[in-house]
Amino acid sequence: MSQVLWGRIMSGDIQYSVYEAAEDTFLLAKQVRTQTANSALEMGVGSGLITVALARIAEHVVGTDINLEAIGRTRERLRLQGADAEVDLVCCSSAQPFSDSCFDLVVFNPPYLPSSSNEDIAVDGGIQGIEVALEMLDQGSRTLRKGGKILLASSSHSNYGKLMTILSDKGFSSRIITRQRMFFEEIMIVEAVRGD
Repeated sequence: MSQVLWGRIMSGDIQYSVYEAAEDTFLLAKQVRTQTANSALEMGVGSGLITVALARIAEHVVGTDINLEAIGRTRERLRLQGADAEVDLVCCSSAQPFSDSCFDLVVFNPPYLPSSSNEDIAVDGGIQGIEVALEMLDQGSRTLRKGGKILLASSSHSNYGKLMTILSDKGFSSRIITRQRMFFEEIMIVEAVRGD
């Protein structure tokens, strides 16, 4: 498979940092390794750790990120792991360029820290900490096939209860499949299966 870069020039006051792999990324990657899929999408590849995990369990993998530096880092991580030929990387927001119903598995570790400003899109999740996740969920669920699955990370700092309610309202059967208590928060991995 060829690697694709679809880039846009970003401007303004928003800082585009690459989210470094941390406890939430490791927890999500562990759950990804238990999955199987023909086609998988990761929105927001960051440092590429989850993209590598997806390349090990899916036949076709696409990774996206709004930050071209994150795309470059992910490409390098994939190359070092010998998985670069199996993944297409696209510089875009969420899943905007993709057709409806084209992936079996959609994975994302959205920014989930509550914030009234959006100074760093790698960590600022909106006022309730779920606004960015909901935008990504809209895009991800559109590209998900019937019976497909979404895996996403959330935090006790965000309004994850509302996130679970919205998933249910959208026709997903959702549950928290694992949790990890940290010093200052609890990280959760949510599994949402499309039922329509």
